[in-house]
Amino acid sequence: MVIIINAKKNSRIYVIFAVSAIFLLFLAISVEAGRRRGGGGGSPPPPPPCPIQSAGCYKAGDIKASFGELATSDFRYYLSENKCKRSGGCDCRGVPDNIPQETNPDDSSGACNCISGTDWNAKAKCCGDDAEDCGRISSGVLCSIDANAESSQWLPSTPNLGDIRYVGCSRLEYLSDGNNWLKCEGTFWKKTVGNSEYMCIGRGRESIVECCGDGSCKSRVDGKRLSTGQSVNPEKFENEAASTFKFGATTTQDCKIVKKTGCTDFKDCEGMSFFDFQCAIRQVCSETGQPISGFVTLQGKTPAPKGSICTPTQVYDCEKEVCTTITGNVVADQITANAVSTSDTKTYYCRSDRKFVTDLDVPTSLAKDRTLIGRNAATCEKAGLTWTGTKCCSEDDDKEEYYNDPAGKGGCFDKKPVISVAFVEGTDDSVVNFNGEFHGCVIEKQNFNTKNDDFLGLSDRHTGAQLITNHDYCFNDPGKNYFCSYTEKWLPTDGTDKSHVSFAPVQNAKQPADCCAADECWDGEKCIENMKLDPLAKPIGNDSRCIDGEWTNSQLKTTVDEGASGFCPKSSQCLLNVFGKDEQNQCVDSGSYVSDNYCENGIWTSRTKLLALRLLKLKSNDYTLFCDTRDNALNNLQYLTDSNEIVANTLSNLQTNNFCILKTGNKIVAATSINKALEDVPANSLNIFGVTSCDSALVDDGQYHSCDATNKAWFNKELKSFIYSANAISIPSESNQSSSFEEFLGSPIKNIINSIKRLISNPPFDESYLKGIKKFDKLYMSQQGSKTIRGSLEGAKFKNTVIEYTSFDTDICSLVEQFSIAKKDASSGISCKKEGSNYYVLVQGSQFTTINPESIWTDLTSKLRIK
Repeated sequence: MVIIINAKKNSRIYVIFAVSAIFLLFLAISVEAGRRRGGGGGSPPPPPPCPIQSAGCYKAGDIKASFGELATSDFRYYLSENKCKRSGGCDCRGVPDNIPQETNPDDSSGACNCISGTDWNAKAKCCGDDAEDCGRISSGVLCSIDANAESSQWLPSTPNLGDIRYVGCSRLEYLSDGNNWLKCEGTFWKKTVGNSEYMCIGRGRESIVECCGDGSCKSRVDGKRLSTGQSVNPEKFENEAASTFKFGATTTQDCKIVKKTGCTDFKDCEGMSFFDFQCAIRQVCSETGQPISGFVTLQGKTPAPKGSICTPTQVYDCEKEVCTTITGNVVADQITANAVSTSDTKTYYCRSDRKFVTDLDVPTSLAKDRTLIGRNAATCEKAGLTWTGTKCCSEDDDKEEYYNDPAGKGGCFDKKPVISVAFVEGTDDSVVNFNGEFHGCVIEKQNFNTKNDDFLGLSDRHTGAQLITNHDYCFNDPGKNYFCSYTEKWLPTDGTDKSHVSFAPVQNAKQPADCCAADECWDGEKCIENMKLDPLAKPIGNDSRCIDGEWTNSQLKTTVDEGASGFCPKSSQCLLNVFGKDEQNQCVDSGSYVSDNYCENGIWTSRTKLLALRLLKLKSNDYTLFCDTRDNALNNLQYLTDSNEIVANTLSNLQTNNFCILKTGNKIVAATSINKALEDVPANSLNIFGVTSCDSALVDDGQYHSCDATNKAWFNKELKSFIYSANAISIPSESNQSSSFEEFLGSPIKNIINSIKRLISNPPFDESYLKGIKKFDKLYMSQQGSKTIRGSLEGAKFKNTVIEYTSFDTDICSLVEQFSIAKKDASSGISCKKEGSNYYVLVQGSQFTTINPESIWTDLTSKLRIK
């Protein structure tokens, strides 16, 4: 009896027991001897014993070998137990003679163990006995043979979930999904095993890649393991050369690509099984077998192509590599050839959740998914890229990437991150990123920066909208840190207001314009302060002053007393006080008045002039109008009013200004303005105008209204002016108080001045009279038949008087000469010129000269009696 114990591959222990055979042999000899001694016709001798072949491994010539000693080519058979080799009349003596020779290593574990370097599995049989075993997968176990066919091993998939193993004989890697092994042989695939994703990116070592993320890896031996942020690109993977596994010179593994199309089941595609990842799904019409496109709904139920009735069905197009092996002696061989490549050119990043992704940008629709943002951000940054808030700049596969990341910390410009607040390189500071969005500074302009003209054509990769938001000059970022300058660059505000574009008022300025504060102006080199509250600030350029951020043409003005000159913010304003503490005390608007002085479109005139114009509209053919101080215009101021008040006192209480007296026909009309509000005037003071109340005239519409039913006294609340007469009069409404100025005063006085200038080539002192008659607060105009006297006296300190006498027979110049001879000095004088029957007089001087125009004013006007 022979017992063979296989304790381990390549190690065999033989134990032979022959006790029973020896015992039987001696027993037979003893019996035969006894028979012979008994005598008498003995039995024939027994048959000889048959040869016994012991169990074990055998090579050619029935030469026995130890377990694990034989090469595949040397192995002939295996006997599982002793075998009797019966021949002739030999006796097997109980040893079986029907023990089969196991010639295939897959027949049993014993046969498998005869061959060096093999491994046995009850279901998958022998691994390593022939070339077909290389990388063979059976019942969930993988036959792994090294490149030199020296050792083999069955690798079960179940306990190796997620593990990657490199098989040397095939030069391929395999992935265990816990039930089976997936081969990676150059065709790209991506699988999820457990919680990790794996990819096949080529063939050979490290062709299977596991994404481990932030956790531990499932694979331990072979393959490649990536943590968060690491990446692979199948196109850049350096594959190993393809190899075959053959036996001897005559044994090869013949591999070819098998394609099947139109299969109804990929698991049994025309008799050949495929994996799902080796097949693609498409839809065809079951009636025609043609591809389906352009679906419409047929009778509300069945989707079908237009114009036909068709039942859609799914079919599979499958493709895989099939290899056929010719058995023989095992020899590993490498075929020198180009490595198998994949068509996938994307870069795959391992994300923290163990998933492979090619795009780390979070879509706008998921911008509030904080978990996704956290995963992608960590992956982006660990990949050495820049996270801008919801997106990553810039993954390997992103070509010329441009995007905004609103409310983020930056954006991406041509694959380069630009973090807020920063300028885009190469734009000469004309493009900046504010809070994740790109902003341009007047990119369309070409005055300075011509390199940025094409940037407005760039589009946001994710939205398709224009990438850069363009801004006009002096736009400030929300934080007021930068502004868009006239030079088409973003410049720091340095904490100042730069929101207003201002152009210099001068030609050939160093810089035509730039940004200043809202109330400042650009003078060509710098921003200058608002001149509005500085009447003494001189203009630049074409009489331009900076008023509230705008260059305003300003003309020099004088104060009411002509004591100072300066400027006002508006040309329609009049200068009041160059040292006033605020605008109201420096300049007044047109229509305003101070005492009798009235501002009319930027020129100081008088309320007396306005009264004179109203009275002149009431005149008839012969008339006399005299406007002067109340002392000169009124003959007697010491009589009592009806309330027993002295007239002089009443007028002082009313704070009256100059008076105008019109005598026309048998009617006398007087007018004056007051400086006190009528509501503050005692009722008895109105007796001087012949009324006891004037409340009905307190209508603030700029017109004259009658104080009572007598229509003797009329009051204009806006101008605080009275017109009154002893008889009833009518003062019609007028839309423009100065509408008749040119007719009654402007042209007549201007003609007088022009005549004097023409006739008196050498004025007594200077030519100030040419522009000195503006207020008309002292005026005399008289017409009696064909004779007229018209003149005006004006001046705060130095005074000018111009008078015209027409159609006079009296020698006016002789009278005037009397004043000139007696009182003429270097700073004053009087001149008279006759032209036909007309006389023109010019008097110049002051209260400090020998000739004072004011002292002889009445002598030359109201005291004359026209005959």
